[in-house]
Amino acid sequence: MPSSSSIVNRQSLIRIKAPYGLSIIRHKRGFTLIEIALSLFFVIALATILFSASGTLLHSRSANLQTVASKIATKQIENLRNTDFASLPGSGNFADSDL
Repeated sequence: MPSSSSIVNRQSLIRIKAPYGLSIIRHKRGFTLIEIALSLFFVIALATILFSASGTLLHSRSANLQTVASKIATKQIENLRNTDFASLPGSGNFADSDL
């Protein structure tokens, strides 16, 4: 049995014994404005981190693909430069091991 100077918390009713025999009854319903603001701040911060990381990943992947394409093109140009003009085929497809 709690003493008269203790705090009794039952469901949504809080009874606080104040000095001079006074009793204060408060109803606790919902969240405070600070709790809501902090939770919104954390959600927005996590969303920002997620979107910036995914954007960086997509940009990095695109840059890697462009680098590979540039290296293949450079290799083919060097192969053509080192080949005699008379030995070049008139038309046709080429095969590359990097593709």
